[in-house]
Amino acid sequence: MSFAFMPVYTGDYLRDTRHLTPQKHGVYLLLLMHCWDQKGPLPLDEQECAGIANCRSADEIESLRYVLTRYFVEMGDGWYNKRMAEEVTRAEFISQKNREAGLKSAAKRRSLARERALNERLTSAGTPTPTPTTTTTTKKPSVSCSVKPNQISLAKEIINFLNEKTGKRFRDTPANIAPIVARLKEGYADRDFRIVIARKVREWGTDEKMMGYLRPKTLFNATNFNQYAADVPEVENG
Repeated sequence: MSFAFMPVYTGDYLRDTRHLTPQKHGVYLLLLMHCWDQKGPLPLDEQECAGIANCRSADEIESLRYVLTRYFVEMGDGWYNKRMAEEVTRAEFISQKNREAGLKSAAKRRSLARERALNERLTSAGTPTPTPTTTTTTKKPSVSCSVKPNQISLAKEIINFLNEKTGKRFRDTPANIAPIVARLKEGYADRDFRIVIARKVREWGTDEKMMGYLRPKTLFNATNFNQYAADVPEVENG
């Protein structure tokens, strides 16, 4: 794919080409456009160059030869115009920089989107859903929906601790962090999580079936965690 536009510095161009006839101007510009679009040199074959510049008559072929020998340098792989080669290199450098900037910008937008999604999940997890009962429902005190930065950091540390104990590779995704933050808001501390994790690893670590439940979804679920924490003997809590 060619670049968006070909730069023409009229002052420089006219300075070097004022003596050319209109025919030679046309040949020269068509050859330059080909180099720009192809991002490379003209072919070495004269007939191919004639086709590029639309030269048919003997006079036009003579103009082609003049332009080639005057403004181009013959190399092993084609005819090069020094100024055009420099402009192509410069345009490719700018294009590459723009692509890199675009990729960085896109990555930053994705990161911000993930962070917003995480905060939304954690915020929604901050308000527990009342459990229906057959008796008179007691209204629970409201829980703040704000998520503190240290709660997210602590949740990540707890997931890392779980990975260390289980040898698994759970990631700090919104789905894994949200239940931990919710339990932190209920008043549980870092030590409570570590005790429950260590205890369940001891209990389930050798049971192939139960090992599958050593995961955030199971361990930090509101109902499960409350039960696991309540089952910890006082000696472990002390």
